[in-house]
Amino acid sequence: MTQRLLLTAFALVALAGALSFGTVSHAQEAAGGCTPATTEEGGFGVIYNMPPAIPDNDTGGISLCMNVTSTQSIYDLRVMVGIAHTWVGDLVVTLRHEQTGTTVTLVDRPGLPAMVNGCGGDDLAVLFDDGAPTAAEDECAVSPPALFGTFRPSSPLSAFDGETIGGRWWLEVSDVAAQDTGIVHQWGIISFVRGDADCNGHTNAIDAALVLQYDAGLTGLPACPAYADFNSDMVINSIDAALILQFAAGLLPV
Repeated sequence: MTQRLLLTAFALVALAGALSFGTVSHAQEAAGGCTPATTEEGGFGVIYNMPPAIPDNDTGGISLCMNVTSTQSIYDLRVMVGIAHTWVGDLVVTLRHEQTGTTVTLVDRPGLPAMVNGCGGDDLAVLFDDGAPTAAEDECAVSPPALFGTFRPSSPLSAFDGETIGGRWWLEVSDVAAQDTGIVHQWGIISFVRGDADCNGHTNAIDAALVLQYDAGLTGLPACPAYADFNSDMVINSIDAALILQFAAGLLPV
C-alpha cells in the first residue's frame, strides 16, 4: 500500500479501526506509560482496542501519548484522527510534541461561530493537512461523520517543520460542553520526505539506486513508494531517480 493509499484508507475506515496499525489498550498508557507507535509506509499511529472516553464538559479533557522512535526530520506533517462523538462542535483537539514543546490546535469547536453551539453532527475522521482547501472548522456534514476527509487544521502544522519526529507526542482532546460524549478510536502522524525511497528519514544516492533497481525489475517496490515517486506521476522510474539525486544535492527546492 502506498502512502497516498494509506491516507485515503484512513479517511475511509478511521472510525472502524481497520488500519493495520497494531491495536493497543489505553490502560497501559493510563498507568503511566506512553503507547509505542506502530508504523506503516512511514507513518506512526495508534489504534485503541479499548478506545479511551473523552470526559464530558471538561476543559482538561484526555491526553493520549504516543512514543515515536525515529531520527526523521519533519517536513509537511499530516495528522490523522478518528473520534466517535455525538456533537463534534463540543470538541477541541490539539497536538503537542513533548521534546520541543511545539503545540498546534487541530480543530477548535467546528461550526462556531456560524452555529450557536457548533456543528451538531456526529463523529470525526480527518486527515489534517496544511495544504487542504477547506478548514476543518468550516465543515459540518449532515450525515456522519460530520467531519470526513482532508481539511486544514486551525493552526499550521508547519510549526513542526525541521524538528525530529522522534519522541513523545500528545493528542489532547477536550469536550467543552455538556450532554454529548465520545471516544478516541485512533490517531497518527506522517511526515512527507521527498525521495526517501527506503523510509529512513533522509534522501540520498541510496534512494536513487533503489529506484533504479526497481525500475530495472531487480528488486521489489521500495519501502516508501509514495516518496520514491518524486514527480508524483504514479510511476516509479529512472526520471524519479534523477530527480532524487538532484534533490539530495540541493539543486531542487524543498
